[in-house]
Amino acid sequence: SEMSVNRVILKWNSDYAKAFKIQVSKDNSTWTDVYSASKAGARCVTDETFPTTAARYVRMHGTQRGTTGGYSLFEFMVLNDSVSPSTETMLPPGKSSFSSEAILTCKNNTIHYSLPSDNSVKLEIVDGRGKLLAVLADGFKQSGDHEAVLPGALGRGMFIIRLTSGAKTLAALHVRL
Repeated sequence: SEMSVNRVILKWNSDYAKAFKIQVSKDNSTWTDVYSASKAGARCVTDETFPTTAARYVRMHGTQRGTTGGYSLFEFMVLNDSVSPSTETMLPPGKSSFSSEAILTCKNNTIHYSLPSDNSVKLEIVDGRGKLLAVLADGFKQSGDHEAVLPGALGRGMFIIRLTSGAKTLAALHVRL
């Protein structure tokens, strides 16, 4: 459905766009440029804001490749920062959540997660390209707080900790080790 948007965060892989546009549409046929850039780089993060606009569709339109390959994003976030969240839905710093109820945090190589209800869950670690590296929890968990220790063999880099129930992602957290 149509929503207000005013910010995108693009996480580029090795095949990046040297120049690109962010475009929005209400009908998936007529596109409007809301942002244009000529400075992206391989394995970098582009975080840009633009005037708040209503859109149903948002896309990155590459206009110049940074390599001989295509364009490769491993994450594309579309946000609306113009709306102030209520204090009831705000998360403390360092917490990330898709669901307003399931929460993930990471401190001292320990993942802490909270479930609002009894559920069958899976807690996974994936790399920036989406490759599954480890499963920290897989099965039924009661509501409340739980912990899992990051594997020592994980190494250094940027990782995504994903908490899912069936096909639904409950929460996700980006961790740099």
